[in-house]
Amino acid sequence: MQYLTGIIEKCKKIIIQPSTSKYIQALYIGGSINPQDRIKESDIDIIGIVNKNFPDTLETKINKDLKESIKEMKCKLRVLYISELQGGKQKGFISKLLPIRLFIRRIPFFPLIWGNPLKIEDTIGPYTFKEEIEIQIKLLQEYIKNTNSDYIQIPFEWIPKTILYLTAIELVVVKKTEYLTSFSKIQNQWNSEKNHIVHDSIEIRKKNYDISVNEKEEYIIKAINYMEDLIGNSSGS
Repeated sequence: MQYLTGIIEKCKKIIIQPSTSKYIQALYIGGSINPQDRIKESDIDIIGIVNKNFPDTLETKINKDLKESIKEMKCKLRVLYISELQGGKQKGFISKLLPIRLFIRRIPFFPLIWGNPLKIEDTIGPYTFKEEIEIQIKLLQEYIKNTNSDYIQIPFEWIPKTILYLTAIELVVVKKTEYLTSFSKIQNQWNSEKNHIVHDSIEIRKKNYDISVNEKEEYIIKAINYMEDLIGNSSGS
């Protein structure tokens, strides 16, 4: 943990400069720094909440500086514009990959490492939990469809990671628990259900997604069955 803290401090010094701080409202760790949630190859994703004047080229420059200056671990900055969070055009790198309202749900649960916390009441707000199930399932269907596509290359690891976030929503909708972003805490909530796909997803993460073609195919079949069951459970709840 102390090792990670030192790296995070290095990242902050690179990102927060007199020439950049005027554009940045807050920095979050985009996930968890808890040891039980990390794998050997985990990197550090820093989410920057920035104003409309943040230059488009600055994200690229900062990431170049992070790569050149920090050799111990891969670190990168991903920005979310306040205008996006308020319902404006999605123009940041990560908000082109995922709907902005998914981030609005997660950001308050991410560790704040610099600046002022985002006020959710000043944003367009997250999806409802049932809406988010529909969105996450659509994303999963696209990921599965395009994993082996010759035209759109989707990394396999996007599938189990999305399922882990989906199981967090399932806990809220089906089991009426609190919302969680820690993968280890999500898994713990399913300990009594040994065949739940959350356990397969965690095991695949621990292997750094290095599994055979047959294992991938078996997992995707489980993912499809899981989505079908979840659609039925959530629509009836």
